Amino acid sequence: MVDPITSRLWLMRALFLAMSIVLIFAHLVPLRFSSTDVEFSTQIELTETGNETSEAEIARQRVEADRSVLTAEEVTPTLRIAPDILLAITLCWLIRRPRYVPVFLIGLVFLMTDLLLMRPPGLMAALVVLTTEFLRARLHLLRELPFLFEWGVIGGAILVVFIADRSMLSLALTGTPTLSQTLVLALTTWAVYPIVTVVSKLWLGFDKMTSGELTATGQHT
Repeated sequence: MVDPITSRLWLMRALFLAMSIVLIFAHLVPLRFSSTDVEFSTQIELTETGNETSEAEIARQRVEADRSVLTAEEVTPTLRIAPDILLAITLCWLIRRPRYVPVFLIGLVFLMTDLLLMRPPGLMAALVVLTTEFLRARLHLLRELPFLFEWGVIGGAILVVFIADRSMLSLALTGTPTLSQTLVLALTTWAVYPIVTVVSKLWLGFDKMTSGELTATGQHT
């Protein structure tokens, strides 16, 4: 018979992995449509109705439309800044249920994120692993803190991760976000942390536990 604690442990790890995959692919989905696409689709409808344009002409118009979009984006690139919900979930679960997010799972998830989002492989993964292990070694202190102090510590950890990532990218002479973009990303991720905490508590019953409670439920670090 499978131990209920062990069964729940692996179930929650699988849930964390599944949520990570969903968040990664959600990040890959474009959030906007080009106005050129709308105009082009309108033109196609009109020409198809009048039977005035051949398939070759439609294909040529499609290529020209794509080129115009590319040129516009090269001149005025668009910035997509969204909170790193995966990082917020990882930090929230680390403090409340550390065994649900072991170091190997965190490393695997963020390495997969680096690869799929075409970031430098392993950079963000290494930074997140180092940060979470630093916090993991101090969980006995974090569990006793009121939420506002915990939120402040998490904010500092998030800022360190993104600033360190930007610094490493600048040293590698690769595409580096501006300092303002990095600060906005850190701030939005920090702002979403309380929401993640509330959702985790209401949906999964995750609340901070004392060291004795963690040991009794198999959640000891």
